[in-house]
Amino acid sequence: MARHATRLMTANMVRARGACAAALMAGALTLGIGVDSAAADPEASGDLRYQQWGLEAVDAPKAWEITEGWGVTVALLDTGVDDSHPDLAGNIEIGPDYTGEDARPGEAGYGGHGTKMAGIIAANGHGVEHSGGVMGVAPNAEILSIRVGADPGSSSEASQAGPEEQQRWLANGIREAVREGAQIVSIPLLGHGGETSAVEREAVEYANRRGVVIIAGGSGEETPFYPAAYENVLAASPVGPSMRPSGTTSTFVGASLPAPAEKIATTATGGGYEHVSGTDAAAAMVTGVAALVRSEYPQLRPDQVKDALVASKEPQQASSPDTAPLELTASGTVNASYALEAAGKLAADQPAFDPELAQQNEDEGLTGAGWTLWAGIGFAGVLLVAAVIGGRTLQRRMANPYNLPDQGSAEEPLNHRAR
Repeated sequence: MARHATRLMTANMVRARGACAAALMAGALTLGIGVDSAAADPEASGDLRYQQWGLEAVDAPKAWEITEGWGVTVALLDTGVDDSHPDLAGNIEIGPDYTGEDARPGEAGYGGHGTKMAGIIAANGHGVEHSGGVMGVAPNAEILSIRVGADPGSSSEASQAGPEEQQRWLANGIREAVREGAQIVSIPLLGHGGETSAVEREAVEYANRRGVVIIAGGSGEETPFYPAAYENVLAASPVGPSMRPSGTTSTFVGASLPAPAEKIATTATGGGYEHVSGTDAAAAMVTGVAALVRSEYPQLRPDQVKDALVASKEPQQASSPDTAPLELTASGTVNASYALEAAGKLAADQPAFDPELAQQNEDEGLTGAGWTLWAGIGFAGVLLVAAVIGGRTLQRRMANPYNLPDQGSAEEPLNHRAR
């Protein structure tokens, strides 16, 4: 009943945005505006929604009618995030820098890659009715940015670190994410082949025991690629608009979750936009879908979240005549609305409050682990949380700091950069 009341409080706002995005995507595909056309260059276009074919591919607009990811914290273990970008404003919390550089937004080697990944996961557009910029898969999810590396090609000291040092930074980042109460850890950038790392593996197991979902990019190589190849990590692989594997190989070791990852328009440092492709973009896409699932069904364990995501791309058969099939359609990529449907079936008999996990978190002093309790705080608590989130969402929608024209105005297209 509490969840139903919460939906009613935000349904109208969510439906308006979902319908708008769906119409834009359908129009783009009908008119043949693809990611390979000249109009797909973020530097040459105002409203970038037409370029976000990935949102339509994962059925995000339909999923937004149910949830936009509110109440979920995603720990993004990357190179940092530019929290001043207008499409990310209010969605980003800057966490610690485990490289030892204590770098901040605007400094060399900081945030170039992470800002792009944050946009794919949780960008929220800008201007009236979010008619400017880009949207993420879970636009109301919160991003906890934990810096565990430097931007590729940068001259910072962190970019010169050896494998063991990078693995230690990553492990520390995972543990910090758990302590801060993140429900999802996303690792789009860092990875290595060869032998497993004990410090990484122990951190992954630590997070899994506490109900945290970890997502990383798979590898096109024939050898295992870590952290994606660890048992309790969900591995993502890239597909293009044709829903076929993107890149030079058709096999991604350990990857079970294909996601759109070819010329994905997203946020960039300095208020701009860029295209990204590859396994890192796929991992960010899967992260966004996982955030939607965890928002609606926080009681699901990591393996159940994985089952729901995998089920969204493959038709499922009933295990017995008395068991209703999931009745899903293979889509060639992870699908947000199907994942929510599958998750709902998995959660039907699952209690929303786990006393054992809550007690374990309390015993170990995990200060941010209150997410395990949210479904048990009662009807009044849920309404209070929904009121706060709904108020902030309404404030974002009404804000027009860039003096943009109203949606549907005949004025010139929106500028692609914040002024």
